[in-house]
Amino acid sequence: MTDAATIPDAEACSPSTTHAIGAEAASTVASALKALADPLRLRMLSAIAADPRGESCVCDLAELAEVSQPTVSHHLKVLKETGMLASERRGTWVWYRIAPGKQRAVASLLDAFAPAAAVTDEPEDAAARAEALQQMDARVTRLAEELADELTGLNRDLVIAIVRESYAGLVRSAKLTQHMIPLTERFARQRLADLTRDRSSGVPQVLFVCVQNAGRSQLAAAIVNQLADGRVIARSAGSTPASDLHP
Repeated sequence: MTDAATIPDAEACSPSTTHAIGAEAASTVASALKALADPLRLRMLSAIAADPRGESCVCDLAELAEVSQPTVSHHLKVLKETGMLASERRGTWVWYRIAPGKQRAVASLLDAFAPAAAVTDEPEDAAARAEALQQMDARVTRLAEELADELTGLNRDLVIAIVRESYAGLVRSAKLTQHMIPLTERFARQRLADLTRDRSSGVPQVLFVCVQNAGRSQLAAAIVNQLADGRVIARSAGSTPASDLHP
């Protein structure tokens, strides 16, 4: 009869304190991620978030793909049921916006994963990229002027400088230029908002940072924003980016 092998106490597995999110919060986040698993729904959410009007009509979103308006309405209903969207009927059309309290979570998701996914596409050839960047400069100038006109409480030269710095920081590592202007605007607005934030009585902010496209900072920021419900602003950032995801 063979004696059973024994494991020294030092090597034995023992329960440790867990730090997982609660079951209810996990269920809520899982429902939202399940709704976003459809590419068209994700594109609709990004279109609504990027719309300068702060909202989009069903008729606007029908242009994203060759689908009928009832199909668009169905996808928007799914997103609304998760709590990510709010809607308002005006006449014969329904308008959708990011639900209050969900803007930061949606922005964290789109800011984090959309650029990471974009770098897996085929890089632009050198000639096309050079031409695109030349045209981009005029668009950046126009964006800077528009933000300077809008943010009258800040020095005009400062606003323009921050827009150009934001663009320069993004373009250095970008392999594609098609999303550069909306990303520049979002980055610049965030930096400008930080300049005017009341640091003595404003909402606390926390920054999560990870490396090599691991995705941990994005998930952490999204969870904190979801659970904090506006009491804390969480952001994510990455250092030493990689061309591939490293979970």
